[in-house]
Amino acid sequence: MYEAPKDRPEAVEAAAVTPGRGERPAAAVPQVTWKLPAGWQERPAGTMRVGYFVISGPDDQQAEVTIIPLTGTGGGDLDNVNRWRAQVGLGAITAEELSRLAVKVPIGPFEGQMYDLSGEGYEAKRVRTLAAVLRHEGTAWFFKMTGNDRLVGDQKGAFTEFLRTLSFGSPGVAPSVTAAAPKAEGEATAQPAAAAPATSPGGAGKPRFTIPTHWQEQAPGSMQMARFVPKGEGQAEVSVAMLPGDGGGKLANVNRWRRQLGLAPISEAELAAAVETRKIGDADGYWVDIQAPDSGRRMIAVAVLRGAESWFYKLTGEAASVEREKPSFVQFVESATYAP
Repeated sequence: MYEAPKDRPEAVEAAAVTPGRGERPAAAVPQVTWKLPAGWQERPAGTMRVGYFVISGPDDQQAEVTIIPLTGTGGGDLDNVNRWRAQVGLGAITAEELSRLAVKVPIGPFEGQMYDLSGEGYEAKRVRTLAAVLRHEGTAWFFKMTGNDRLVGDQKGAFTEFLRTLSFGSPGVAPSVTAAAPKAEGEATAQPAAAAPATSPGGAGKPRFTIPTHWQEQAPGSMQMARFVPKGEGQAEVSVAMLPGDGGGKLANVNRWRRQLGLAPISEAELAAAVETRKIGDADGYWVDIQAPDSGRRMIAVAVLRGAESWFYKLTGEAASVEREKPSFVQFVESATYAP
């Protein structure tokens, strides 16, 4: 249900997040309204977000804007900013340097901080992130625009004005479960695992899949549809993403994954030996198992090719953790059902 004030027909109220494993109930999500800038296209918010927008520019430039509220402080600014810097290919900074980067910016009737970060992302493309932070009445709000460096720069004025138009309200019903504050933006405190595997509700363009009981759902990162962290010793992460077409081609995808592990790219002649082509459900797809001996990290990446779109599943982390989670990951990928 949406309700816009009659004297402000342009204001759009964010849809409530459907509760899932590791999320707050929808009724407990703080309310926010905004005035949508020209050229921005609203999309279903999805897991943990209460606002999601995409922007298209010339020469196939793309950018996205997300709004994520988290209970508590949402972690320290230094940790958050250093993670955002890593996402655009920049190195970590100190607390002293952080104070020089923060710019005060109006966020609705309040004052927040904004960080402007630009660098080389994957495939040596210039990317840029504008990240604004507001902590208000026990909630940490994160507003991020990420995408092509030039397009984000062109849209900076619109983003700043968008922040100015925001209006905040309190949730109508208190959470039925009080969760501890996450350590950082993009991390959610998960509820105890169910006795049996949970089936995700799908929707918002996301497939339905059976989630292993020991996986904790997290807020998805930039360009991700879903993200999970398995419990247990070691470190591993599972992510789900979708790209139009073939996602750039098999060789480009494999080399991008190799670079993420710090490995050199391979040639077209080496591709056949590195990729296992197989049927995944009713669709064609391919699997890649990559290990980086120097760092001890490993990635299993799966591409599912479905007509005009490609779905990508990745299990990444310490080699031992990836090996332990491989059976659950395989079942997770094969359990996915897609909307027609």
